[in-house]
Amino acid sequence: MLERLNSFAVEQAIRGIVSDTLNYALDHNGQRIPDYQLTNNTELQNAYACYIWLLNQGTLRGCYGSAVAGYRLDYHLADTAYSAAFKDPRFDAIKVDERAHLSYKVAILSPLKAICVNSEDELVAYLQQHKPGLNIRYGQLQASFLPCQWQFYKNSSDFLAALKEKANWPEHGWTSAMKAFTFTTLEVAGDLAV
Repeated sequence: MLERLNSFAVEQAIRGIVSDTLNYALDHNGQRIPDYQLTNNTELQNAYACYIWLLNQGTLRGCYGSAVAGYRLDYHLADTAYSAAFKDPRFDAIKVDERAHLSYKVAILSPLKAICVNSEDELVAYLQQHKPGLNIRYGQLQASFLPCQWQFYKNSSDFLAALKEKANWPEHGWTSAMKAFTFTTLEVAGDLAV
């Protein structure tokens, strides 16, 4: 499904949405850009989940996203870029004087695919073989790691343990109430020079 988004025109539209969202907010007292002013690309009107990282000269300045594809990707990109710039609680809001130094990375997620496992060992074995992005859910507790996060873990046991900790899961093994979903990503990155 993500293959349709892998084109120069779509990459340019994504860059335009991220850039226009930041420019509009910086020029309009922090307001979010109206949807009708977003770059139009029909491929971005389908629902996909996404994450966006904003960097200032290579240093993280904000990150936001969701593994849930609740609405059109173009609107989701604008909301997520806005949130990464102005709502990430770890950072101060992006300032006007940072404009010329900003770059971005967008990860668009494929639809989540449920995987059926009967034990944590089964899940660990599956992860070791495939190294996908992973979303785990247990009641109201959930968390996601993107495929690019595999680089930080020696093995699938460590990857899963860190994700369970992120989700505040109990330390006991796997139960039938625990769910796992895999996904792939399409990544788009570049300088904004907004």
